[in-house]
Amino acid sequence: MATSIEEDYPQIFDWIGVQTVNRNVAVTIMLIIAVVNLLTCLFILILERVHMIGTLSAMGANEQFIRKVFLYQVSFINWKKSLKKLFLIENEDYIIINNGTISPTSVRCL
Repeated sequence: MATSIEEDYPQIFDWIGVQTVNRNVAVTIMLIIAVVNLLTCLFILILERVHMIGTLSAMGANEQFIRKVFLYQVSFINWKKSLKKLFLIENEDYIIINNGTISPTSVRCL
């Protein structure tokens, strides 16, 4: 009588099920870290720009406009950093080849 592969090798399919759970946990942790990073960036940006908030309020800007300004700034900063990380254009430890020798350096990109 013919049996299915799931009946013949149940351990493999149990292991695949565990991998799905691990993936979901990893994605959840990454999303939590991303949200915390976004909120921290927003909080620091607001603390650094107290004078700008006062100036915008004095010029007649409403709270919704001021919120939008900060959300746009935070989004821009986070997207810029994410793209740098994605394409490995980070500011740390580049290897530069000079006259055939490889030397690690610390290069700052603006």
